[in-house]
Amino acid sequence: MVVAYPVPMGMHYIPESLDSMELMKTAISWKDSSLYWKLMYFAERLETYKSDGQVVVWHAQDADSRLLLYAISEWCMAGLSHIDLTPDGYVPEVHHPEVKHDLDEYFDPEVFSPGMMSSQDLKALVGTEKPVTDEERKEYHRQWTEWGGEDSFDSVIVVDQYGQLYQTYRTFVYSAIFTVLPKDKEMSIARLCSEVMDYHPQLRGSYIIETIIKMADETLIKWCDRNKNGESYDLVKSTVRQYKTDVAGNWLYCPEDFLYHFANNAGKKLHISEEAKAQEYNRMRQDHDNLYGRGHLAREERRKAEDERDERNLVRWAGAFNANWSWRHLMSVMHTKLEMMEDYMRHWSYIADGPVYADQIQRAIRLIEICLVWGGENDYKLKPGEQEDTEYLNPEHFPHYVNTRNARRFHGPDYDGHHFWSEAQRIRFDKAWNLLWEMLRVKLLTWED
Repeated sequence: MVVAYPVPMGMHYIPESLDSMELMKTAISWKDSSLYWKLMYFAERLETYKSDGQVVVWHAQDADSRLLLYAISEWCMAGLSHIDLTPDGYVPEVHHPEVKHDLDEYFDPEVFSPGMMSSQDLKALVGTEKPVTDEERKEYHRQWTEWGGEDSFDSVIVVDQYGQLYQTYRTFVYSAIFTVLPKDKEMSIARLCSEVMDYHPQLRGSYIIETIIKMADETLIKWCDRNKNGESYDLVKSTVRQYKTDVAGNWLYCPEDFLYHFANNAGKKLHISEEAKAQEYNRMRQDHDNLYGRGHLAREERRKAEDERDERNLVRWAGAFNANWSWRHLMSVMHTKLEMMEDYMRHWSYIADGPVYADQIQRAIRLIEICLVWGGENDYKLKPGEQEDTEYLNPEHFPHYVNTRNARRFHGPDYDGHHFWSEAQRIRFDKAWNLLWEMLRVKLLTWED
């Protein structure tokens, strides 16, 4: 059976795994909630193929099918084969390679894609798949480390004329580094990476660090101290800063030809007048007062943090919805909403009792978690020396301490025929169930800002 990935992989968020949260992020990146169910169907079919023992990926030179090959190589640890549809000797046709400022022409040659094959040609290749070797897996993993799970923000991943994956999103990372890195003082690579991640939280730290080192080696920014431990840099002791000249402006104007036109100007020092120094000092002092004196910069920082919080909650809330409507899914929705309320009360509430309410909500969350697992039906553990075939679903193997002396005070609900492995597990469920609803009855109306 053949199943296709629902959307072009080179034009949206690439899921790092096939769990529901990653697939929901992918659907949200397309702003299409119905896409979530198509992605879930793809994930379910792929799991079925994995259980059958073999998955075959059809691919060519295009970015979409190559990224799909790298992704499935990460998702399937064994039984993976592939069919390369590219004809022998095929060379991409590059249009107008001398035009370097037109990205559509310069970085989008005519690469071979599966759409160029007819149905008869595809049928003729059935049965010619080749197993993925260990060497190929290492190369796929290297490519996946660089491209997998990265949100391209509508910047299309394509194949350049050298057969390499290229994404114009790198220009946005460069811009963030230029924005954060000062000209008048040095900054460690570790701190610079941390601040750039505020602009691009979806990126891996290793990718940002590699970009910083790449920029420094290409004289886009200046090395102040290269401190190496063997082959790698010490990220705390190695420092960089911007050049005094307008390197960022020159690069943003013409990024492809920067090294040829502006590298000679990068190291020249400019003398700043005393008047200019005084103006710069007053500007920095005003910025400091605005930020730490609860001025407009502080309000802007809070607004940005609130926007990021709302985006996180959107993904979390969307993941709580599904097509099942039993009591467990209702409590899952309650669990998700209470987590949002606890985060707000602890970090964002203006009232003095916010942290107190956050602690109460946190207890309610923990009680819901106990109820969802029926008091701990998966917590029974084997003791040292016991075999897996030992009958261990009994109180002796239940790891939680349960006070059974006051069990009469907690009346159990209608279990709808559910079987508990031990009396201790049932009492633990009854206590969590009763305490949860008693807490909501007494405290719920006070959880308000």
